[in-house]
Amino acid sequence: MATFDERWSALDELGAGLARYEPTQELRAYTPTWRERIGGWLMGDGGGQPKRDLVAGLVGSTGLPNTARSDTAGLSLADILPVIGGTLGANDALREGDDPRAAANAVTAMAPLAAPLVRGVIAAAPKTTAAVAGALGATMTPADAGTRLTREQRQQIEVERQRLEAQRQAAEAEARMRAQTDMERQRAEAEFQRQRAVQDAELQRQMEAQRQRDAEAAAARARDAEARMPFRERYPNLASALPFAGAAAAFAVPAAVKAGKTIYNNRAIGRWNAAVDQAAEALPGASKPAARGIAAEMRAFDELGPPPGAKPGWGVMGASAALPAEASLIPQEYDALMLPAGDPNREAARATLTDPVELAKRAATGLLAGVPLAKLGSEFPMGWMERPAPIARTKGLIEAADAYVAQRTRPTVKRKAKPKTKPEPKPDAPTEE
Repeated sequence: MATFDERWSALDELGAGLARYEPTQELRAYTPTWRERIGGWLMGDGGGQPKRDLVAGLVGSTGLPNTARSDTAGLSLADILPVIGGTLGANDALREGDDPRAAANAVTAMAPLAAPLVRGVIAAAPKTTAAVAGALGATMTPADAGTRLTREQRQQIEVERQRLEAQRQAAEAEARMRAQTDMERQRAEAEFQRQRAVQDAELQRQMEAQRQRDAEAAAARARDAEARMPFRERYPNLASALPFAGAAAAFAVPAAVKAGKTIYNNRAIGRWNAAVDQAAEALPGASKPAARGIAAEMRAFDELGPPPGAKPGWGVMGASAALPAEASLIPQEYDALMLPAGDPNREAARATLTDPVELAKRAATGLLAGVPLAKLGSEFPMGWMERPAPIARTKGLIEAADAYVAQRTRPTVKRKAKPKTKPEPKPDAPTEE
């Protein structure tokens, strides 16, 4: 059964043939000639141009299917053979309406030696050739313009023409319908693709929004779960290191305080050394007042003495000794402050922090480890960074300044005082009597 595309192609070919039809052309209805039947049988299902050329050489190009009438020139092997060539030529001439040539070919086929004589007789008597052609039993369908068509034959040709015209119009209508259907189908397909693209975009947006909501919900759940985790679960490594950190702090805090005080004392001693160096350079050749000022400044440094010791006080020692106990309580303090209300871990932490017995046990355990470590840190040697006070240089500079002042001072010589004489009284002025 032919497919739709094959039927459509046949209609297209029919429409193209009808479009080339002109009213002045002759309309012929015929059956295939013997030459065409032989050529069609030899061609079979086709075989390309080589097979077509071979068949054309055997029976002539007019015997090939779908061959235009302009390709009928040339002789074939069948035309060379007297009997076969004459028979096929007579059949071709009858189909074309050329009675004289048909009769000549028929006689040639029956009597090859009398071919020139028969052709002359046929040329003089056309009616005789028609009778001979009729005697051969050939089938002929002449053109409507021929004089041998009957009225019924002309009516049949007209009916056939009308049928072909109706087929052409139907083919054109179907072609228009198909084109319109294709356009509508294309528009529908385009609209479907557009709607599908919109739906896909909306679906993609919804999926992206859902993924974002899921991610936010997962992050919120993770934050909530993390907020509800106790200290030892949230920071397991830090919780394990807290006892060691408390012990290290008990040792390090006193040592750090001692180091800080040592650095501060070194600064004061540095200023003292700078003042002694400056006084030692200025004393030679100084004036007596300047020497006295140098001596006074050095006495002030000597009376002030060296800075106090760098050993940490009792407050630092006590706080450092309590650091191990405090480090052991950090997980409970965190849980009591950070966990949400009603959490069992929070309630347990508060119970621990408000239990005097538990606190006393932890304090005792922490002090047993913290006190020795704090004492060890406070006695950590800092001699490698301590600077000595210039006490000896200061005393020596005081003595040198005093000697310099004494050397510049002249001894005082006491002079005898002159005896005081009473002033003579002035004579009284003479009085007038």
